[in-house]
Amino acid sequence: MTVDQLARLNLLVLWPLTVASIAAVLPLLSRRFGGDPAERGLLATYLSAGAFVGCGALAVSLLLTVGRESYLVFADFSVPDTLWQLRLGFDRPGGVAIVLLILLAGAMALRARAELREPLTAARLALILGLVLAALVVVALPALALVWAVGGIVLARVAPNRGGQVLLIASALATSAGLLLLSRLTGEGAPDTSGVETAVASGGALRLSALLVFGGLIVSAGGAPLHGWRPARDPSASGTTLTLETLWTGAALFLLVRVATLWFGPPYGPALVLPIALVGVGVIWVGSVLAVVSPRPEETAWHATAAAVGWVVLALTPIVRGHTPAAAYLLVYFLLLAMPALTVLARSPRSRPVAPVLALVVLAGWMGMPGTLGFLALTRTFAAVVQVSPLWAWLGAAVFPVMAGYTGRLAWQWWTAPPPRSSAGLIPLATAAVGLLAGAVGYTAVVRWVTTPSG
Repeated sequence: MTVDQLARLNLLVLWPLTVASIAAVLPLLSRRFGGDPAERGLLATYLSAGAFVGCGALAVSLLLTVGRESYLVFADFSVPDTLWQLRLGFDRPGGVAIVLLILLAGAMALRARAELREPLTAARLALILGLVLAALVVVALPALALVWAVGGIVLARVAPNRGGQVLLIASALATSAGLLLLSRLTGEGAPDTSGVETAVASGGALRLSALLVFGGLIVSAGGAPLHGWRPARDPSASGTTLTLETLWTGAALFLLVRVATLWFGPPYGPALVLPIALVGVGVIWVGSVLAVVSPRPEETAWHATAAAVGWVVLALTPIVRGHTPAAAYLLVYFLLLAMPALTVLARSPRSRPVAPVLALVVLAGWMGMPGTLGFLALTRTFAAVVQVSPLWAWLGAAVFPVMAGYTGRLAWQWWTAPPPRSSAGLIPLATAAVGLLAGAVGYTAVVRWVTTPSG
């Protein structure tokens, strides 16, 4: 890659982050200096939209230039003689994750555009967007730890109660502490080194770092039963709140796979197979059982999406044994579409003629029916896990009758329940439905190009 190309990539990274930062700060400054609140909110909305467009342009541009499963490090600012460095890198799996997050969060935010006239609401959305983008492109562990801690603290305002706020902040700080410990143990901050191999002798400390990182990210992703911070349970949750939740949980799911792939492979990783499998199956079953007995569609979807986090955790078992992360990345792409779609479905008006069709596509994808991205994601995840943990793979697959039960219950609740107090609209639901179908049709041409190692 030429110097000119690297310079353009740097600009593509820096200006969306700059726009997001301005969108977060400028409305607060303008309040101090006076001005019409509606005008400040409109300004913040435009800046937030600019951040969305910029992030999407960044992801698409880098997707066209980066080799499969290889990092393009396009910015590197380090402090001499320390581990602190701001190294920004990108690869195709990360690019697809950003594109899907921007697509779905943008559709949800479009529906909630009236709420974004409030300056603080638009500022918070833009700031979280910038932090999520940073978390997906920052390579150095100390910088990633800082970004994740700040993001958890900023996002805590969306939690429905004080307990949820404490849980979200604690999970972000635990993840950050684990990343800092891992960085100190390995003496490295980037994935182009030997990972944890140099620190295998510090087994106890490495186990602690794995516990902090994986535990914190599972909670941040909203895994059952510690998903009380997620506001999606509230029937009156605003569209902006659901958008913020989508961005954060999606980033956490992706980082689970990214961190396991880059820093917890062999020779240390195989020791993590049993605890990871146990936690994954536990999350799947606890969330699924809670979904079956939930009285309201919003609560059913809330528990069901919390159960789905367990599939990503279970998909880490072949990764820590040194297998390719292709199936796990495909699963994450599926959940980036399906989890928000299930949340939105519980709040969507069913009076529109197209609503039942969209609901059918989303629920079929969630169940992994053939012809949808869910079928490809779940079958390939099972095939990857069964090679290294057959018992745990079958224990996870045994939950499908329970999944069928709560999926049917959700469909019935959606059809018979009174209209929701706050509608999430059909735009994000249609976006997810198209993605679930297109992902299945375009698997060979797109998904395999992203996730299959070259050569």
